[in-house]
Amino acid sequence: MHHNKLKWTILEGGRYSMRKKLLVEGRAASKGNVEGIAYVVSGEHPIGKFPKGHILVCEMTNPDMTIPMRKSKAIITDRGGITSHAAIVARENKIPCIAGSKNATEKIPHGALISVEVEEGITMGVGRAFLIYD
Repeated sequence: MHHNKLKWTILEGGRYSMRKKLLVEGRAASKGNVEGIAYVVSGEHPIGKFPKGHILVCEMTNPDMTIPMRKSKAIITDRGGITSHAAIVARENKIPCIAGSKNATEKIPHGALISVEVEEGITMGVGRAFLIYD
């Protein structure tokens, strides 16, 4: 299945953006569509400084990360699947989640405005994250 790399989009609050570029795909672990600022967890950007309302991007999650996860608009992980810790916490809190993207921490720039689109399919849904261009 081929997907366009650039698209027109209407953002939250009725704002418009000309296009968006596909950054990553993964398993649909918890459905929903949001936009927000990416917070890519690293040595320079530790989980302890995660700001409320951002999109959490990390290799994988663990129980020590549950409080910051609940403050996020969406969660994207490099590893994991629909039964991972990230997926379970996301579903419990109705937060969109893409699990097992393989390379979100490399492909998604820290601080970038991104769109997270997670849809459930008949057998396995797909989640996608896009970089939004003004």
